[in-house]
Amino acid sequence: MSEIEPIEDGIKRDARGRKLNHTGRRSNLEPVQKMALCRDLASGDMTRTELGVKYGLTQQGVSMFYKRNEERILDIRANMAEQFAGLPLARKENRLLEYERIIEELKEHVNSSHHEWSKAKMIALRSIAEELGQLPPRQTVTVVPVQHVIVGVPDDAI
Repeated sequence: MSEIEPIEDGIKRDARGRKLNHTGRRSNLEPVQKMALCRDLASGDMTRTELGVKYGLTQQGVSMFYKRNEERILDIRANMAEQFAGLPLARKENRLLEYERIIEELKEHVNSSHHEWSKAKMIALRSIAEELGQLPPRQTVTVVPVQHVIVGVPDDAI
């Protein structure tokens, strides 16, 4: 285990500068675990201590997680039946806003005149048009097997 070093702001960090909880451990929840914890907090079926044990966090860590993710947790609680509750990009309007944000960042970037940046802007604009249903669906090609039958020629002559 790396050595723990307190820094000016009072947060303990390991030698690489990663934040540590009060037990000296890093809590690395994967995105799937974070979403599951949000759903568990929204349901209210388990105490924060029980959730801490389930996810390898302290009760205080679960409470801090709740504070950081309160808006998402409340959204999930209000829409528990929805599979994608709490996922902002599952809503079309949020995806469109994100595309707009990306386009603005691309416009303001120092390399905005580079052809790759222009290409990225066009991809984002096309994605917006697809979201809004303003583009026809892309064509799909269906391959049908062809069977040739030669009439009047015996099979052994071929």
